Amino acid sequence: MTTVRPKEWTYEEFMALPEGGPLRYEVIDGGLTMTPAPNTRHQKISGNLFAAIHSLSRQQSSG
Repeated sequence: MTTVRPKEWTYEEFMALPEGGPLRYEVIDGGLTMTPAPNTRHQKISGNLFAAIHSLSRQQSSG
């Protein structure tokens, strides 16, 4: 993560940031951080983990 500038960001400033693109913006403790969006490999792994856990929970009748 990269902190863009050492000032406290307001809600209005955060909402003015562009949506989409290669970076995800978050305000944590007043500081703006930018992280790359998940790539295709990450999404496939997450989907496979979800499918395995979902299948197991259905077999065990647990939620």
